[in-house]
Amino acid sequence: MTDQIIRHVELRWNPQIVDSKWQQRWQDDGIYHVNLEDQGSKWYELTMYPYPSGDAHIGHWYAMAPSDAHARFRRMQGKNVLHPIGFDAFGLPAENAAIRRGIHPHTWTMANIDRMRTQLKSMGTIYDWDKEIICCLPEYYKWNQWLFLQLYKKGLAYRSHAPAVWCPSCQTVLANEQVIDGKGWRSGAVVERKKLHQWFFDITKFSEELLKELNTLSNYDLILVNNIKSYTCCTEHYLDYFNWILNSVKPNNGEILTHTAGFYYIKPIDIEEINQIANKHGYTAFGETGVIVIKPTGNRKL
Repeated sequence: MTDQIIRHVELRWNPQIVDSKWQQRWQDDGIYHVNLEDQGSKWYELTMYPYPSGDAHIGHWYAMAPSDAHARFRRMQGKNVLHPIGFDAFGLPAENAAIRRGIHPHTWTMANIDRMRTQLKSMGTIYDWDKEIICCLPEYYKWNQWLFLQLYKKGLAYRSHAPAVWCPSCQTVLANEQVIDGKGWRSGAVVERKKLHQWFFDITKFSEELLKELNTLSNYDLILVNNIKSYTCCTEHYLDYFNWILNSVKPNNGEILTHTAGFYYIKPIDIEEINQIANKHGYTAFGETGVIVIKPTGNRKL
């Protein structure tokens, strides 16, 4: 009788072993290298660059996995796909985090980038890491500076005083969306609204050109076009949109009038300017009858 050889195979997948094996093989073979000089059909697939505040988390996967799948799909269609990766690492939050830990911001940020880079590579994404971008290094931000200088030379960048939301803990301005119940979302400190000397871009100089070119579009979202036209044609020439719940006394008969109205603004405004603009449109603000100003995002009252 012939001896029977029995082999026992463990039916188990070990991702740490299997993934790392093939990811190393892909790296050695350079299968994700992108030749920018290739004259074939090109495809640019961009996702947001992660902020290196610590470790990668599930939110990064939510942002990167779908775009990675789509980039692979385009590559399978024969496209020369550039799907870049980098780190959005320029700003005061990184400096404040380093100060709290008694570490130089460059040391803290680059250490986070090294750790996050390793974690992102474990995803097996299609990124060409030879083309990595790090926004806090001069090789990158010198182009931000160059672009700003071009705008400044053309009179499109200027300084002016304007109100802003200020976090006294982070020592920086915040977007309205970063304020929750009157406190900074990161620090929890009560925010202040103060006038600051800031830089602005004079984009309204291009409003007429924008309106003219909108008429040349075909098969476009008409709602979006109409919204752009509404904001561009406004007499105040501001960039933000406010929904005003107006409670006012009609001048002719003293009747109380309550309704809503929308206005667009380019520059940030403060309470004093709200009163002036309300009066311009025939309403009394902050008197016996008043104006409640609400921003659409989160219905926040100003």
